[in-house]
Amino acid sequence: MCTREISRNLPRGAFRKWGYELATEEFRDKVVTERESWILGNKDKDPNISIEQNAALVEPGMEFATEDFRQSVYKEVENVLEKIYATHGKGTWKKKLMINDRIADSIFQQVVTRADEYSVLATPNLNGDYISDALRGAGGRVGHRARRQCRRWLRVF
Repeated sequence: MCTREISRNLPRGAFRKWGYELATEEFRDKVVTERESWILGNKDKDPNISIEQNAALVEPGMEFATEDFRQSVYKEVENVLEKIYATHGKGTWKKKLMINDRIADSIFQQVVTRADEYSVLATPNLNGDYISDALRGAGGRVGHRARRQCRRWLRVF
C-alpha cells in the first residue's frame, strides 16, 4: 500500500512504469502493450521492414529527434522483435490482452463512445467509480459494478 508521503516522493510516471513492468514480466505470454502491438503489426504487414523504418512508423518525426532518442527507439524496436516476435508475431498479438494507459478524461470519453474496444479496465477507486457510473448510464458493455475491492484505493471491475 502506498501512503501519500511515499507517493509524493515517487518520480512522475512511477505507477505507470510499475504497471507495465508487472504485466509484461508476470504475464508476458498473455499480454502485449499498445506500443509493442504497433511494432509487431508493422513487421506483420511488411516482413522485410528495417528496424529504422519500423521505428519511424512508431515514432513519427524521427528525423527531427536527437541521435540518442533515435538510438533508444531503434533499440526498443529491436528488443521487441527479438524477445516476443516468435510468440506474439504473425497476428497472435491480436489475441492477447492489450496493456494500455490513458488519462481519466480520455478513457472516460473512449469507453462511452467506443465501449466495444475495451474488455478490462483497471482503475483507482475514484476513477473506476465515475467511469463505471458513466458506462452503466450509457448501457455500456464493460462491468457495471465493482467485482472485487483489493485495497481501499483499488477495485477490479
